[in-house]
Amino acid sequence: MRPIVFLFTLMPLIAAAEVYSWKGADGKIHYSDQPPVVRGIDARKMSPLTSPPEEEAASARKSFVENETKAGKRRQQSRESVGKSEKEKSEQEEQQKNCRQAQAALKAIESGEIRFRINDKGEREALDGEVREAELSNARRSVAGWCK
Repeated sequence: MRPIVFLFTLMPLIAAAEVYSWKGADGKIHYSDQPPVVRGIDARKMSPLTSPPEEEAASARKSFVENETKAGKRRQQSRESVGKSEKEKSEQEEQQKNCRQAQAALKAIESGEIRFRINDKGEREALDGEVREAELSNARRSVAGWCK
């Protein structure tokens, strides 16, 4: 019972507290129980039980919306840059893989070993003469294309 009585005795003191409101150099609205220490700033004395003027509330809402919009754009740009860098990395890995495969094929053709391919009839035929030269030329173009 005593704490409730004690709180009721303090209510007039809380209601009588002074609250100051002013707009800072950065354009933000500040509230304090003491006026600003910077000279040249007009602080408005407010009743602690009233809400801020509509102009200040609108300004605060606008500032909040602007900050949220900017933050959203920054998050979107960040996601896009991460996606772009992952895509570039993936493309680079794919190119390196293709380069290694093209180099291995060229090395195998240049090794002088007899190479075979399967013809239209499903039969194995040796790569020699013009066919081997054509395969060698294709392998060199493939290496030049993938291993820039």
